[in-house]
Amino acid sequence: PLERLTVFRQASVDFKSSLALVIKEIAHTEGLKGFYRGNGINVFRASIQKGSLFALQDVFRELLTFGEREKLKQSLALSFAAGWLAGLASTFITYPMDTIKTVNQSTIHQRRWPAMQVWYLLAKRRGLLRGPWIAALPTCI
Repeated sequence: PLERLTVFRQASVDFKSSLALVIKEIAHTEGLKGFYRGNGINVFRASIQKGSLFALQDVFRELLTFGEREKLKQSLALSFAAGWLAGLASTFITYPMDTIKTVNQSTIHQRRWPAMQVWYLLAKRRGLLRGPWIAALPTCI
């Protein structure tokens, strides 16, 4: 529930809306279920991101050492570089789901959009590659 409130406050242009007012409005218009809006896609995104992060860290560590197993545990800089590359790659892989979650959670009065419909509309309006990955560069930096 706190994720929904966080996203709504970040996306809100009306600075006069207090947190208490946002809570009251969500509870009044959508009920208790409204606080969990977009939570399914958030859990799905997080599980894919963490799984790919662990897998990719091993892949990048092996690539950076050119397959030499002795070097795998020796260097702190190597671990840092492999972790950085894995984090960057896993964020890029799951970023469209974050965009979909944000679009879905940042509204109160509009109807709830299914994830695939949000993906389709973003791709249709902004292009297949640009739409779902809008603002991915600042996130990766």
